[in-house]
Parts: sequence; structure tokens; C-alpha cells
Amino acid sequence: MKRLRFILIVTGCLTLSACQTDQTPEAKKKPVEIKQEVIQTKQGSTIKIVPLYTEYLQYLQKAGDTQDQTKNQEVFDQTVTDAVKKIVKGDRLHTGILFEKNYLRSTNYPSELEVRTAELVKNDLRIKEVVKRQLLASSMKLPGGDKTIFIVPVDSDVTSFIEPMGGLTAVTFSEDVVVLYLDSKFDEKALAFATAHEYHHAVVYENSALHPSDIMGYVIMEGKADVFATQIVNDFKPVWQTEMDSRTKQNVLYQIKTNLATSTDLTEGNNDKNIPRWSSYTLGKDFMQDYLKRYPDQSIKDWTNAKTQDIVKEYRYKNSVQ
Repeated sequence: MKRLRFILIVTGCLTLSACQTDQTPEAKKKPVEIKQEVIQTKQGSTIKIVPLYTEYLQYLQKAGDTQDQTKNQEVFDQTVTDAVKKIVKGDRLHTGILFEKNYLRSTNYPSELEVRTAELVKNDLRIKEVVKRQLLASSMKLPGGDKTIFIVPVDSDVTSFIEPMGGLTAVTFSEDVVVLYLDSKFDEKALAFATAHEYHHAVVYENSALHPSDIMGYVIMEGKADVFATQIVNDFKPVWQTEMDSRTKQNVLYQIKTNLATSTDLTEGNNDKNIPRWSSYTLGKDFMQDYLKRYPDQSIKDWTNAKTQDIVKEYRYKNSVQ
């Protein structure tokens, strides 16, 4: 859901139009301070939920309506990026590529981002409660180490992309850093599912032997996370868990085998290659369901630690992947 695994999500209907008129000049001068929440799991791990709404509102105030993109990004880095780096340094977190490739960046739509962020502020307690509940449930099923979950308002240039999937997208950058990117119109079940899914990724990253080294490893990792999240949030089916006919499945598997398919193809789809959108999740779950039918007594920890080659080797379409 590198996961641009963006395991993406949405629905809901929150009214945005009132935000602009409700905010007074004084409120704009002093954005409400949203505090992080610290969770202690029964296994002794510490998980922090860190909303960045305050930092984003401060950035928007300081940047104003500047058309200078260089200056805009500089202000963003001084208010948002530096705040994240301070937390990372203090907690000695592993960030992976968090500070690369525009995962944290300024916006070209300041007014829309301000409205969206203000709505998320209003729903801060509800968001934290959903995330907290799923993290605690996930840690009971699969204990892991300390983690930090950053919550970031999504920019307007991705809202149409994530809307079909629940109003959010997420990335796990390392064993201890996850970022949930939220639209103000998010679905609680989708948020719950994404939280459990990304938690599983973070636990997998604790074991270097399980890090995906190729496209098939990436597919299996997504399948594991979806199967895990389904056990935590068992009354929700994400939109990316679609059906795939056998001919299409064999075609996609062949392209994975011959290194013709990229992670972007498998996530976003590629009509020229006849690869449907979200194939990584569809195939990943299919691999895992097939594997678990053969080994129904394996614990979550056991199949989480199962190697990609062991999951693939007895797959019913094995001639397409070997």
C-alpha cells in the first residue's frame, strides 16, 4: 500500500465548505496544537500516533499565496520536514526513503489543503481512536517492536486517485515508521484496514530476510498484509481485492516471471500489458489463500515469516511463475 503500497482508501461525507468561514483571523494566527498519542502494547512495545496537522497549518500560514515554488518548499521544510526530522532524530527512527521522492512536500493548492487539514483537526480524536484500536488489536495478533505512525493530510493532486479506495493512502518506510495520508473524506473501516495492513508491513521489515528483493516478493508481502488485515478487520473488503480471471492472472504472472511488470504496473495497472489496477493485491492475496489452504494450522507468525519461494512453489498456477 515501496510501497507505494500505497494501500489506498476512501468514502465518508464530511462538509468542507464551512471551514473557510468558520476560521477566525485569530485562529489562523495560532493553529490549534494537536498532540501525539503514545500507546503501550501488552507486549511492552511503544507505538506513537503523531498527527502533523499543526505543522501543516503553520506552513500554510507562513507560505501564504506565494507563487515562488522554491520559497514555498523552503517554508514547508522549515515547518513540516524539520519537525519530522526532530522526532526522527529524538526517537532514532529509521526513515528509509521518507525524505526522498516528494513523500513530504509543499502544495500548489494551499486553500484546499487548509480546508482539508482543518477538517482533520475536527476529527482528530476519532481518527486516533480508530488507529489506536487497530494497532492494539494488531499487536496482540502479531507482536512487534516500537513504531511511529505519522498522520498527514493528502494534497489535492492525489485526492481523485485515492477516492475509490477509501480516502487515504499509506506507506511503510521502515520497521518503525508508517505514514497515513488522509483526505477529510475518509472511511473509518478503510482507515482501520489500512492501519492493520501497514502494521504488518512494519513487522515484516523487522526481519531483513523478509524484505522483498524482487517483484514477486513485493506481491507476496502485499498478500500477507491483506490477509492479516482481514483477520483484524473482518467485516470490510477493500476495493482493491478484486477478482481476476485465470487468463489475465496467467498473463500477469508471466510478466512478473519475465521481469516485464513493474511495481507501478501492478499497483496502477497497465492497459498495454493487460495488467489490471491493483494486481499486486489481487495476486498477493490469491497466493496467500492458496498457501493457507495447504497449511491451515500455521500461526500468523509462521506464515508471516514464510519465504516467498516457499509460498510460490506449490501455487496452483506455478507453471506461470517458475
